[in-house]
Amino acid sequence: MSSDDEGNNLDHENGNDLRAAICAQIHDQPSIPHPPTRSVRVSTLAKSPPWVKKFLHRLPLLLRVLLNPISYFHPVSIKSVTTAGSGKWMVHLMKTHFFQHYSTSDAEIRRLENRITTWLADANFAVELGEVRWTAHVPINTAFDIENNLKVGDFMAYRTLPGAVNLTQVIRLGGLDAAVVIPSYLLPHHEHILPPRPTEFQEMQMEQAIEDAEGAPATVKATTALKQLRKDETNIKISAHAHLPASFHQDLLNFVAATVKATKVIEMDRDFEEIKSLRELKRTGTNLSESETSSVMSADNTATTTGTMDSQATEKGAEAKGFKSFMRKVDQGMKEAGINMKDGMRKAGVNTVNAMANDRWIAKLVGKITKKLERAQGDVGYSGNIPVALAWYREKAEPYSKILP
Repeated sequence: MSSDDEGNNLDHENGNDLRAAICAQIHDQPSIPHPPTRSVRVSTLAKSPPWVKKFLHRLPLLLRVLLNPISYFHPVSIKSVTTAGSGKWMVHLMKTHFFQHYSTSDAEIRRLENRITTWLADANFAVELGEVRWTAHVPINTAFDIENNLKVGDFMAYRTLPGAVNLTQVIRLGGLDAAVVIPSYLLPHHEHILPPRPTEFQEMQMEQAIEDAEGAPATVKATTALKQLRKDETNIKISAHAHLPASFHQDLLNFVAATVKATKVIEMDRDFEEIKSLRELKRTGTNLSESETSSVMSADNTATTTGTMDSQATEKGAEAKGFKSFMRKVDQGMKEAGINMKDGMRKAGVNTVNAMANDRWIAKLVGKITKKLERAQGDVGYSGNIPVALAWYREKAEPYSKILP
């Protein structure tokens, strides 16, 4: 048995490997195989008596006063969370949103699709989070937002084949953390502090701000703000980071290399489709203009023959007509040559991708990056916004007035 196979065997002394193996085998079973004898459902909490809802609606301050100490003195701590699922779901997503129709028209993309889907579809994947801690802070003053912090001490991802003994750890990170900031007016019974509905005057101000913005970043920010204003949306801010160092299995690196190569080939096919469609539109527009030009020229020639013009003007018109006809023939020949060369250029482009971005070169590049990640210190993350429509909150607004908002 090779050393690589020995590293993939299940270690019965390792609690993380054992939990991942168990979860990978029972992922088809219910989510909670041993449910508690007593539990409180979220739906039960949501079905409060009408007088309770009315009371909290009249006193939203009371809700914040209750949630503030509860969130402060009740941090959520979980020793380990393990979840598993089949790779067939990921295959379905990739076929729907990534490969689409390109694999039916290109043999190289079809080969890469088979390679990628084989690694996913025949396996089960388990993800384990260790030492999960979640804290939240609900402010009493609505001028502040609700802040949530998640910290994960360890992150591991495993791949296993059904009925096999081997359990491969494909990813391991030094930990995770995330921060989620939620506006206070998204709390229940706080529709009185929702942002007002957008007006035409506000849209005009935003449009003027876009015109007056200096630089691309300011213009993009103002344009995004205008789109959200028209959609009547707000944002939940999220910031997630993965802690380094990180380790990756070679099978995962090969999978990433095949995915990167498929991305470049699909991108090239997409570019050729766009060029073809633009060429067709341009040719259609050119033909229309040429017909209009020929009709105008025929009308001019008819008027010239019926009218009285001197011989010099007639010669100049004939020369102009001959030059335009020559240019039309040259332009049409170039278009036909471009159409005939399209397939050859596409094949040459795919061959260039195969030569420059081959599997070995991509795997070597990915390997260099991962080796640096195994020794690096720091965080790698993403920060962004999650749009939330305010229409649902406005519809749930109750007509009762507030005593202590």
